[in-house]
Amino acid sequence: MAKIYKMEKLLAMMLMLLPMIAWGQVRIEKSASQIQAERVADSLRIVKENTMAVYDSLSNYVKPDSLFLLIGQRIIIKPHERDKEPYQGFYNLNGDVYAKVETKYSQVGCAYDSLAGRTFNVIGYDKKYPRKLYIADEKDSLYMTNSADKYYLIEGYLSKLAKKYEGQKYVRAINMGENDETDFNTGKSFKVYAGQVWTIKRLIINPENGDIYAILSNTKGQEVSERLVGWLSFFDIYYVPKKESDKWRRKYGDFCWKKILNKEIYVGMPKSAVELAWGEPKYINDASYGEQWVYSNGYVYIKNGKVTGWN
Repeated sequence: MAKIYKMEKLLAMMLMLLPMIAWGQVRIEKSASQIQAERVADSLRIVKENTMAVYDSLSNYVKPDSLFLLIGQRIIIKPHERDKEPYQGFYNLNGDVYAKVETKYSQVGCAYDSLAGRTFNVIGYDKKYPRKLYIADEKDSLYMTNSADKYYLIEGYLSKLAKKYEGQKYVRAINMGENDETDFNTGKSFKVYAGQVWTIKRLIINPENGDIYAILSNTKGQEVSERLVGWLSFFDIYYVPKKESDKWRRKYGDFCWKKILNKEIYVGMPKSAVELAWGEPKYINDASYGEQWVYSNGYVYIKNGKVTGWN
């Protein structure tokens, strides 16, 4: 009887556990709308937690695992010159490629006109996938991966760049004598010359290639645009900070100062001024007649610290 009683008790316990076992095998699945709502809520929570994170760098690049530094920033999708080649790395929240278009290499991208020039707010990132950044504007909410980093300009970076350059004065340097420039506002051509003072009035984004240009103005009110950041920038070649130029003028006098700005040398020029005009030589040969400075386009001969000739 004791054995039967124990069996009945065990059977009763199993019957009680059976519903619990069956329930444990049932999965709770969320609808697409619930998942989306949780993603948005999570993004907003992260934004709130990171309100003190300020992008404070004179660089347009953020490491893939540090994209959270962009939360609260705005980004501008850069136009580009590559035959309106599709963008890569932008997705709808459901994971589909945004404005999907096929490329000539059988790859998938985002239609150029769907993103070029648009400005997005960075609203959060995915904790599970830190290289996924959520962005939104008045039209769309999207996410992008770190593969899209070459396609945008960061507002914080642009602000720092503007703070560094706007209002700064520069002196024009010339290669091969006088140069022609085109007025940014009127389109008319005019001459510029070495020693002319220019002030950076503002920075702009070129709508054709997405590069950053400086708009400079002279005392006559003429304005020119110079590529400041981007491929093939000659800004550092043609413009010398006025403070630096003034030091040269005080040290070497007007004649030598003008030669430096014109990238020219002359017999009797101090060798320290040669470096300012032509740059550092590739190497220097010592000889009985003094020094031979070797450049890619010729030689400069120096004795007792001054130029004796060149070819």
